[in-house]
Amino acid sequence: MRDAVKRLGSDPDKINPICPSDLVIDHSIQVDFIRSKDALKKNEEMEYERNKERFMFLKWGAKAFQNMLIVPPGSGIIHQVNLEYLARVVFDMNGLLYPDSVVGTDSHTTMINGLGVLGWGVGGIEAEAVMLGQAMSMLVPKVVGYRLDGVLSQYATSTDLVLTITKHLRQVGVVGKFVEFFGPGVSQLSIADRATISNMCPEYGATVGFFPVDQQSLAYLKQTGRSDEHINVIEKYLTTVRMLRNYDDESQDPVFSEVVSLDLGTIVSSVSGPKRPHDRVSIIDMKADFRKCLTNKMDIFDAAEKYAKDQTPLIILVGKEYGSGSSRDWAAKGPYLLGVRAVIAESYERIHRSNLVGMGIIPLEYLPGQTAESLGLTGHEAYDIAIPENCQPGQNITVTTDDGKKFEVILRFDTEVDLTYYKHGGILNYMIRKML
Repeated sequence: MRDAVKRLGSDPDKINPICPSDLVIDHSIQVDFIRSKDALKKNEEMEYERNKERFMFLKWGAKAFQNMLIVPPGSGIIHQVNLEYLARVVFDMNGLLYPDSVVGTDSHTTMINGLGVLGWGVGGIEAEAVMLGQAMSMLVPKVVGYRLDGVLSQYATSTDLVLTITKHLRQVGVVGKFVEFFGPGVSQLSIADRATISNMCPEYGATVGFFPVDQQSLAYLKQTGRSDEHINVIEKYLTTVRMLRNYDDESQDPVFSEVVSLDLGTIVSSVSGPKRPHDRVSIIDMKADFRKCLTNKMDIFDAAEKYAKDQTPLIILVGKEYGSGSSRDWAAKGPYLLGVRAVIAESYERIHRSNLVGMGIIPLEYLPGQTAESLGLTGHEAYDIAIPENCQPGQNITVTTDDGKKFEVILRFDTEVDLTYYKHGGILNYMIRKML
């Protein structure tokens, strides 16, 4: 982007993080040495040798850009590093206090919700725009209150709990919503338990799985080496603005869009799968439920090459929760490079819809009750998508096929900002033009 801005006659130094940006290098170290005291050191040395050019580039980046902290490999997994070291809970900018918040390029950024920090995952494309000062845009979400009562059995783990919650919330339907946990059962959960539940937020489909700060959160900050001075600032600030929660005091319970509940005492040992985390099965039911899962291979390479050669724009017809399974930004970049220009789905996972918009791919959604099957669509048709020049977020538009079918779909540009990105051919094109 700096090169592009320079070629267009502007100052390349404009391309610089506006907000604090932490780049954590994790999942990086391969295991070549084991069963020795210096195994970790040797593996780290091998890692630096293998990826010398990458680390030189990162070292340059740390010096070339302002507001950027690079956490080197071997420091830990990104979400754990955020939980134990990076999260402030309350920002103190020269005496101006405000709640901490974060967006991250991994869907499990929500793990930090367990410490009382509001945060969620976004696509890498969207994160780049945020770093450059572009505000996040989203619809005002509904907030689902999830009441926890009782105490976990000694035979149940936090994994059993989160699998139960995941299945429950998938049944409730919380895609695009905030989930906030409350009730006396929360006080029985450690920060590790809460972080486990928040970490699985992408699997139950919500934008966040939030646990407000309580005394247990403050104790965790002390355990992980935060200064007493900063912890005192956090406690006084949150108390003053009435954001410090006592989960045993029902008078502090907020008013939610809707409320669901769970008794921790009902949690039993579970397994999940074979395909999705919310396909939970109790251990005692596993024998009856056991079955094999086979998948058919689909070779799309030859088809993609042919369509690219013919310069044929492509459309994808899919079902529910398109993009689920922690889709990375390449799940949008790859289809775009293959020539995909639109998707029609029954529903979308939040981050993937955002990534599609960021790449200039049009996300369309069937009307309630309609599917590709109910409309008789096979994928062998040619499609004409009529998008008005003055279209509005969420409006219905008409799709026509070459065999005479005509049906309406919802244009899933959810905000005016989404429309702006689409008109510019994607978020990065927009950001470059904005800076000129």
